[in-house]
Amino acid sequence: EKRFETSKYDSAAPKGHRGVTLLKNGQDILTEISDHQALIASLYTSQWFLPFKEDVSRWDEKMNNLAHIIINLTALQRQWIYLEPVFARNALPSEKMRFKRVDESFCTFSARIAVDPLVVSLLDIQQLRDSSYLQRLIAQLDICQRALSDFLQDKRNVFPRFFFLGDDDLLELLGQASDPEVLQAHLKKLFGGVHGVRFD
Repeated sequence: EKRFETSKYDSAAPKGHRGVTLLKNGQDILTEISDHQALIASLYTSQWFLPFKEDVSRWDEKMNNLAHIIINLTALQRQWIYLEPVFARNALPSEKMRFKRVDESFCTFSARIAVDPLVVSLLDIQQLRDSSYLQRLIAQLDICQRALSDFLQDKRNVFPRFFFLGDDDLLELLGQASDPEVLQAHLKKLFGGVHGVRFD
């Protein structure tokens, strides 16, 4: 009985999530499911297929559902990991409630997987049995990500030196601009030749 390998997430933001369970081997599981699907497909052409038709069809449907869930769950996890530190720093308040709704669902799934890491147990989670549920959550995070990109682009247009900073660094700077240590860490990237400054 195949189980998920998991790790614990620690947010890059001071007030972010700690200890949320993340899937580590989603791609390996998908490869195994693909092998099982190929084996099941070969059974349809067997001369002994008819007596086992219902069992084969049931396993075929189960493998298809699991593949669909894992593909979407890993995509959701990838986006959540990217956006969680942003919203933990309150860097994008206009989309805070949208992210919070997705965050609650994702953390619920993670807690359930932490308790029962069996792959087939995903099929016991009611929301995941709805084939479009995860896709709707991903669509909500897409909206958050587009809003974040627009927000960062606006800041860079106002102060072009922000183009020297990657998204993560810029978010940290904007979210903690009143912290002299954070500001000091990024000044070297913004202004060539500046090693440090003394704050009065």
